[in-house]
Amino acid sequence: MRKLLWLGVGFAVGYVVGARGGRKAYDDLVATAQKIKDHPTVQEVAGVVQEQANRIIDESKRRLA
Repeated sequence: MRKLLWLGVGFAVGYVVGARGGRKAYDDLVATAQKIKDHPTVQEVAGVVQEQANRIIDESKRRLA
């Protein structure tokens, strides 16, 4: 129950801070996130992680078959 209370408090604080930040702050945050997502290093790491995940899934399927 205590964890649920803290979760509610966290949501409330996030809402208030977000509401005070306004649309400009939100747009800035989205633009920054998009720049990070489109960065070549991030794209490379995402590709490597995807390949590893696919390999693990394929190995698991073979073991279960």
